[in-house]
Amino acid sequence: MYYCHQATPQEQARAGFGVEFEWDVPLLSGYPHSFLRNIAHPPGHGRFAGFDTPEIGKIIRRRDYDAVLVNGWNYKSAWQAIWAAWQSDVRVFVRGDSHLHSPRSRTVRATKLLAYRRFVPCFDACLAAGEWSREYFAYYGARPDRIFFVQLGDAPRMNVDPLTLRRNHSRMPGEGDFDVAGFLRAVLATGYSGTVSLEIFNEKTPESPLASARAAMHSMLLVEERARGANERESSKPVAVGASKPQGFP
Repeated sequence: MYYCHQATPQEQARAGFGVEFEWDVPLLSGYPHSFLRNIAHPPGHGRFAGFDTPEIGKIIRRRDYDAVLVNGWNYKSAWQAIWAAWQSDVRVFVRGDSHLHSPRSRTVRATKLLAYRRFVPCFDACLAAGEWSREYFAYYGARPDRIFFVQLGDAPRMNVDPLTLRRNHSRMPGEGDFDVAGFLRAVLATGYSGTVSLEIFNEKTPESPLASARAAMHSMLLVEERARGANERESSKPVAVGASKPQGFP
C-alpha cells in the first residue's frame, strides 16, 4: 500500500472534517505500507497538483505487481500511477464513490462526458461504492462486466450505532448474526457472476496479511456453501476468489 501524503491535523480539518484531529485507531498496522515523497508545493488535499509523487511511476514500471488499485483520478499522483501502469501492461483498477446527482451545468456535463469516455472504458475494473457509483461508471463508458460492487461483511446484533458496529465489531462473513448467505443467494439468483469482495476492519483483524487472506478465503467458501446449497453446487461453477500481490496504490 502506497500513500501519497500524510495529512496533519490541520489538513484534516481543511479537508472537510471541520476540526483538527488525529486518528485514534491504528490505520497503518497489520499490512506493508509506505509513504511516497510528495513534491507538490504546497502539498495537500483539495487541488489536482496537491499530490505529486513521481516515484510511483518507477515502482510500477518494475512490474512487481499484476495490478494497481487507485482511489479516483482527480489528483496528479493517480495519473502518474495510471499512466505508468498502462505503459507497463499492468492492469488498472479504480475505486470511486462519485455519482451523477450533483448539480452541474450543461457545459461541465458535456465536457466531462467527452473527456471521461476517452479513458474510463480503458480501466480493467471499476469498483463501485453502490448503485449511484455503478451508474456513474456506466454513464462514462465502463463495460458492465468490469463494474463490481458486491461487498460482504458481518457483525453480531448489538444495540450500538452503525459506525461503532463496523469499526469495533465487524466479523468475517458467516461469523456474525446477519444472514450473509441468504443475501448472497439472492444476489446469485439475479444472474450475477462478478467478483464478491470482503471488507473487514476492526481491532481484532489479524496483523498478518497472509492470515487475513486465509481467514477471508475460509469465510468465502463457507458462505458460498451455505448460499448455493448442495444441489446447485453440483451443477454450478464455484465463486472464484483471486489475489495478486498484497500491496496496492490508494
